[in-house]
Amino acid sequence: MSSTTSQIWTATALVATSLYVGYALGLRSAAARQTELPNAKPAEAHPDTEDEEEEVADGDLSAVKPGFMEPCKLVLVVRTDLGMTPGKIAAQCGHATLACYKALMKTNPDLLRHWELTGQAKIALKGSSEEQLDELEAIAKSLNLCARAIHDAGRTQIAAGSKTVLGIGPELCVRSIGWVAAVARLAPDVGITFRGNDALCADVMLSTFPFTSSSANLIISPPPDPRQALAMTSIALARVYQQSFETHPYTTLALTNGALNALGDFVAQFSQNLIQPPKRDDEGPRYDFNRTARFFAFGLGMGPLIGRWNLLLERHFPLRKHHPYFGQVGNVSLRALGKRVAADQLIMAPVGLAIFLGSMGIMEGRDKRHIQEKYQDLFRPLIAANWQVWPLAQLINFRFMPLPYRVPFQSTCGVFWTLYLSITNSKENEVEDQRDGLRQTLDS
Repeated sequence: MSSTTSQIWTATALVATSLYVGYALGLRSAAARQTELPNAKPAEAHPDTEDEEEEVADGDLSAVKPGFMEPCKLVLVVRTDLGMTPGKIAAQCGHATLACYKALMKTNPDLLRHWELTGQAKIALKGSSEEQLDELEAIAKSLNLCARAIHDAGRTQIAAGSKTVLGIGPELCVRSIGWVAAVARLAPDVGITFRGNDALCADVMLSTFPFTSSSANLIISPPPDPRQALAMTSIALARVYQQSFETHPYTTLALTNGALNALGDFVAQFSQNLIQPPKRDDEGPRYDFNRTARFFAFGLGMGPLIGRWNLLLERHFPLRKHHPYFGQVGNVSLRALGKRVAADQLIMAPVGLAIFLGSMGIMEGRDKRHIQEKYQDLFRPLIAANWQVWPLAQLINFRFMPLPYRVPFQSTCGVFWTLYLSITNSKENEVEDQRDGLRQTLDS
């Protein structure tokens, strides 16, 4: 490896390491800012507002450590003896949810974040009396669950100070089912349904809270469909990406685009090893990690550039008319959509291809003559192939994908395009090596 190539790789490694460290520190500092609260005196409860009550001391709310994609739920127990209307119940459930959220934000932010990323599941149950809610609250706190009871302000429908809703959680599956089992023991007339993974948790908790399935109307569903687990994982990943994009947009685009470019080269090399077996029997399949790293570095640099380009197209060619109060309204303008695709293919596609050929030549340690030959041999056929494939993909991208997801969508479609570019660039390198060998033979 030449000294120039070594310097380029050193610089690339430093840039990638700096981006990763900055991204990790940024997430950590953002989480710290969200969890730290100023040392201020607690505000006095206003007599006309709903209030959450803590009659029983909390357990160790920070002891729970969620596992990866472990089911997590918030349980809301609503009193039915008060005769509240659906609107009133919805408002009281909102108060209970917010009370539990604020409590865990101070004591267990990791569990709260896990609940948010796994879909913010909620379960609503019936409570027959205030005494029942009091006993459930005590049981929940004895299990180290977050429990918050809401007392109504008395402005509408019911008397002031009435306990309306008890919020429990968010909590993991086993503990939540333990609490629901306690509900069934105290109120056998309440219908309870366990579905999916909850059924497995119910079997664990039956010995602790004995009750018959007939008295609690217990329904145990079949094991969860793997497609549901895949859907939950996809939702969680989308939420992680969205939150990362909102806090660190260009770092997120850079890492996402770089990873997908590296994936494309990995597929390309794997395919080449299958199609082209080793020339000698004693030679096994070879994998060029430096080549994959070059594609990662190229995607790392192009991600923020493509993100800025998409934002520019969004501003100059809006698909819908902008209303000062209602935002974007009306039907999609096909003319504006066509302008976006045309601008992308006539401006960004040639620029991106030129950057690809030049950056690959530089990272491979090629001199100026080799890079010029690469341009002469590859630019025209590659741009022609680009115009045969990408207009339709970009039409779908600009029409249906939200702005934060356009670069990942383009990069995902580009895995196959990167496969094509990687194989083409590799073949061109072999041609250049053959030319160099021929020149050396003629010179000698």
